[in-house]
Amino acid sequence: MFDFLLGKKKTITHPILGKLTSDRIRGKDKTKIYSWSTTVVLEPKAEKTSIFLEGNESGPFANHLNFASQLVENWKSEFISKLALELAKGDCGKIEKNLNWKEDFYLAAIYPMNGKSLDFEVSLESIDSSTSNVIGIFYKNDIITSIEEY
Repeated sequence: MFDFLLGKKKTITHPILGKLTSDRIRGKDKTKIYSWSTTVVLEPKAEKTSIFLEGNESGPFANHLNFASQLVENWKSEFISKLALELAKGDCGKIEKNLNWKEDFYLAAIYPMNGKSLDFEVSLESIDSSTSNVIGIFYKNDIITSIEEY
């Protein structure tokens, strides 16, 4: 009865992102947007990266899957070097506590900013749990548009 009223969570398996689990889904309305989530571990860090994507009752939107998959798959080979260049341009990368961001931070979360679009925020958090240092990287159409420190 509970599942009938509130819907059921769905799980799909993606070759790069692993098992993605939805919000509770009720019915087959393809126009309704649901959140899908998973976690991955990017070596050599042991902390988990949370990934949140938007989609419909069938699964996450293809453009969301593509962005997250490429980021996870190419984090070390491509995204870190692009991020290093962008951080060097702005003030955030010049703040002393952020100078060793490659060692001191890990990729904590990836999440969309706006429905079906390719606007994402990627959060880097301090490995040191006694601090609350966070760097937010904002992407639009696979391009870094801004970087903020929280």
